[in-house]
Amino acid sequence: MSNSSTNTLDHIVHLTPPGSVEETSQQFWELGFTVIPGGTHADGLTANALVVLADGVYLELISFTHPVSYYPSGSPGRVARESHRWASKSSGWIDFAFLGNGLQTGTNCISNIINDRGKQEGSNVDYNPEVPGGRKRPDGKVLNWVISSPGSGVRGALPFFCGDVTPREWRVPSDPPPNIEHLSTAKGISHILVLTSPETFPSLTQQLTTVIGTPAISSTSREAIWQLEAVHKKRGGPKLILRTARTEGETSFVQEVGTGIFEVAFSTEGKEGNTTSPYGRIAWTIKSARVRSLLNPITCAAKMAPKGGNAKKESGRAKKAENEANKKAQEAADKERKEAEKWKDGAKTAKASKQEKEDKRQADLARKAENARLLAEEEAAAPSKVKSAPKAGKSKPTPKPAGPGAIAAGGGLGAVSSAKDDVPEEKKEIESYAATGIDNALDLLEVVNAKMDKASIGQQAAGIERHPEAAFEAYQERELPKIKIEHPGLRLQQYKDLLYKQFQKSPENPFNQTSVAYDATKEQKVKALEDKKAQVEERLKEK
Repeated sequence: MSNSSTNTLDHIVHLTPPGSVEETSQQFWELGFTVIPGGTHADGLTANALVVLADGVYLELISFTHPVSYYPSGSPGRVARESHRWASKSSGWIDFAFLGNGLQTGTNCISNIINDRGKQEGSNVDYNPEVPGGRKRPDGKVLNWVISSPGSGVRGALPFFCGDVTPREWRVPSDPPPNIEHLSTAKGISHILVLTSPETFPSLTQQLTTVIGTPAISSTSREAIWQLEAVHKKRGGPKLILRTARTEGETSFVQEVGTGIFEVAFSTEGKEGNTTSPYGRIAWTIKSARVRSLLNPITCAAKMAPKGGNAKKESGRAKKAENEANKKAQEAADKERKEAEKWKDGAKTAKASKQEKEDKRQADLARKAENARLLAEEEAAAPSKVKSAPKAGKSKPTPKPAGPGAIAAGGGLGAVSSAKDDVPEEKKEIESYAATGIDNALDLLEVVNAKMDKASIGQQAAGIERHPEAAFEAYQERELPKIKIEHPGLRLQQYKDLLYKQFQKSPENPFNQTSVAYDATKEQKVKALEDKKAQVEERLKEK
């Protein structure tokens, strides 16, 4: 390969602790990448695995095979390990490579091309002569290449060059197609973000311009952006961004690491947001609007009408298709906006409803407390029960009192609910109940006042179900930030749908509380009322 281009991104290097290639591979699988086994490099010091993308760029997941202490002091292995170009690097995104041309000598080798530019432009860029490198794949195939690395400047900010001697597809196996298919939908590199200090920024900007061979497409006193190429994407490929720190996290990175790669962003088909690799930051960016990608073939057809066809007619069809696509996109945006507004209005209504219900609940508690106080006064004023001796002869049944005053008059809950008033008092034992404390008094009062006919019981059972809007609103407000972290990249309405499904099974749902389940039948609700009444009677019965 004798190409003299110096702006094609080849791969990005991700370093992890010694002997951790398999572990790192599993972690990248969990991030949604397809990982391919690499092999051990020719020097035996490092091993790697690969993540190959559709644009031809790949990630090199690399680690040293052994820590420094593994090699005897003073041994050739120890010297080679300690002098390795990445020996002092911390784990994470540590370097990136541009594609070389495979030449090791001559005026057209990459190091000579860049060094000549540096002299002409006065940027002081200096690249070392190419040195051979290689790797043996797990299948036994031997790969060969040449490497040229910067001799001046910051390593990790200026790329090194990797030029293949053996075919590149041996080194970067894009076939079979599953090798470049990823669950994360990553298709290529969107950008590499390199952070540096304000003092280093001007000189580093000049050096990168010399290396890349073209000026930055955007440049300020704090940021410069270059458009790069990829092997399978010559236009609209990755971008290299150099800038100074803006956030607290970026400032900490520059203070601790110095100049280096802070973030690698991947172009996807629908995933967006940020995450981290085992030791580095990853960003997901959505590719250009799908409408545009769908329209590209139509636009091309409009520009190049078939021979013998009606160019004006074809152009009209293309324009119509474009208008239809734009219309659908606008309708989708309007629908999403209306859903958001509807949800917002519903949230406001739920807040108002929650306040009204709270006011009503407080009023009910006050009313019940007052009734309990009056009941207690009535019971205190009533004479104590005296059990008289039975009289000879047939006695007339004494009618049993009913209603709220039944307890004070010596009656029981059975006297309220029983319809057998003609049973003689001597033959029916009268049960009595005692309630101490406001909570017990309210419970007893509620049972005593309850109507137990069939219609009333059905009405009470229906009343068990309380509207969950207010509870769901509080649940959603608390859980929404958590679910956004667990499921990044969804629309707002999708997050709300997930939360609603979770809320159906949540113990915070009023339908799922101790009264009845949210999906209880009418018979189950009636049974719940009867069980509750029996529990109160048993608890407050005088022994």
